[in-house]
Amino acid sequence: EAAERAEAIAVEERASQALLLLRTQAAEAAAAEAHEAMDRSLADADRLRALAAAQLDARVEFDTERAVLRDRLQLLEERVETATESDALVDALREELADLTA
Repeated sequence: EAAERAEAIAVEERASQALLLLRTQAAEAAAAEAHEAMDRSLADADRLRALAAAQLDARVEFDTERAVLRDRLQLLEERVETATESDALVDALREELADLTA
């Protein structure tokens, strides 16, 4: 009976050690998965930051180009206005010349 009891205790101890080993392996696997998930999340965050920076750069470039085009349009409008005024002046001078020569 003492031998059976000793055998039962040894079996129970091996079972406890096996269970502890399984729990340890499961915890290590869960920690490894969590670490991989964190690495993926960090990589995703880095990609999103890079995308946001690229979008910001594109927006700044767009705003700069729009300002340049707006300035060029204003200059062209001023040139058209000046040309229109010059045409009107030339027409008025032609009319005066025509009146003088008539």
